[in-house]
Amino acid sequence: MGSFSVLYMLGLSLIMMGHIAHAQDLESDADYVNAHNIARSNVSTRVPLPNVVWDDYLGHFARVYAYQRTDCKLIHSGDNSFGENIFVSDRDINGTDAVKLWVNQKRYYDSSRNKCVGGECHQYTQIVWRKSVSIGCYKVKCKNGGTFVICYYAPRGNILGETPY
Repeated sequence: MGSFSVLYMLGLSLIMMGHIAHAQDLESDADYVNAHNIARSNVSTRVPLPNVVWDDYLGHFARVYAYQRTDCKLIHSGDNSFGENIFVSDRDINGTDAVKLWVNQKRYYDSSRNKCVGGECHQYTQIVWRKSVSIGCYKVKCKNGGTFVICYYAPRGNILGETPY
């Protein structure tokens, strides 16, 4: 490879790295972890839910899929290896606000029947799924100025016939 090609690729890599930092709006991995752990600490159970931790592997996959959704279409990845929450907004919001919106689904979760009642609650139940202890999230700004946020969870939750906690 010629020296021009190497310099070109190096420059392109630096530009992409700058774009990635901008896409996250300087939110740290800890911001996502903290938002999840606050929600988990607010669940009343005999045994407190364990905190989640950041997983670089999940974060990588979240970043890869987020960059496929800069069209801001609300489409799940289809990968059932992990739990997955996605969010789309027509405006630029931060990723932790998306987590808070998922947590607001708590009001629709009837734990005595393990069902959503009167609205969607599966993003909330994934966040508080006891066995899901690793997360990786990412946010991109869409071409239309909106936002796409994805969080992956391991082990995955929302397993039919099981309760989140």
